[in-house]
Amino acid sequence: MHRLRSRTFKIFFTTIFLGFTEFANSASLAGISTGYLSYADPAYVANETFFFQVNTSTSTGCNTTARFAINSTSKNFKTLIATVMAAHASGTPMTVNYSANCTTYPNSYDANYVCVGSLPC
Repeated sequence: MHRLRSRTFKIFFTTIFLGFTEFANSASLAGISTGYLSYADPAYVANETFFFQVNTSTSTGCNTTARFAINSTSKNFKTLIATVMAAHASGTPMTVNYSANCTTYPNSYDANYVCVGSLPC
């Protein structure tokens, strides 16, 4: 019984640790959505890619379009899309947590998650 509790405890804290370190090299940007689009480019990716932009976005590094992108293979793809669309429709400020990499699409930063309203990210 003791070994089971000890193992469960280790798994729980390892999961918590990995959850916090998954976006360790990320940044955040607050703003209001200025637009979004869903795109499937079979020449580049086999899946759907969702792009969006906030009014405070700037073109830096590989992000030549000042947009953020998430691929449909991401676990939170549907949730992020719904959140961005709702924030866009209502004009509610949001904070985008992103990685300054362009692995999802070569001209847009990789979006990790979005927080809306007064909820701190």
